[in-house]
Amino acid sequence: PRAYGGERSARGPGDKDAPGPAVTALACCPHAKDLFLCGREDGSVSLYHLDSEWPLVRYPSLLPGPTVGLGWAPHRPGLWWAHDSASRLVAMDLVTDIHAPALEADLGALRSGPAEVTCVALCPALTRPPGSKYADPALAVGFADGSAELHALGDRFGAGTGHKGPAGPAAAWERCLESLTAFV
Repeated sequence: PRAYGGERSARGPGDKDAPGPAVTALACCPHAKDLFLCGREDGSVSLYHLDSEWPLVRYPSLLPGPTVGLGWAPHRPGLWWAHDSASRLVAMDLVTDIHAPALEADLGALRSGPAEVTCVALCPALTRPPGSKYADPALAVGFADGSAELHALGDRFGAGTGHKGPAGPAAAWERCLESLTAFV
C-alpha cells in the first residue's frame, strides 16, 4: 500500500513523529482517477495525487468542525464539497478559484428549528430551465430526524458554467489538472 499524509512534517520540529489528525472522510475524483480528497477531524481537507504522499493543495481550516463528508460533483469537473459535524458546507470549484470557496453555507439554517445534518450529496440534475441545454443541479441534505430535502442550486453550479475558454468545460478542466499536477 502507498501512504499519504505528508502533513505530519508540517507541524513543527518537535511534532514531526506525532500522528496527524484522524482521517474522517475520503472522496475519489470521478473526473481525474488519480486525484482524491482527504478530510480530517480538525476540519482540514487535502487534495492528493496518487503519485505523491504530499498534498497538491491543503485547506488547513476549511471547516470549523470535524470533516464528516466529502464529495465531487458528478456533473461538473473540479467542483467538490465538504461538510462538518456542525452542518457547515463549503463548496470549492478548482477550475474557477483553487483557494477560495465558491459557496459557504450553514445547512442547519435551511430548516426552522434544530436540525442535525447527517449527509449531503450533489445531484447533477434537478430541473432544466426553459431554453437551457443544461439542467440545474441540486443539493440533497439528509437530517438526523429521518427526513431529506432537495435544494435547487441554480445555474451557478450547473455543468455549463464557471468554465471559460475556447473549448469550454473540458478544456478548462484539463488546464486546471495541468496546473495542479505540474510538480508531481
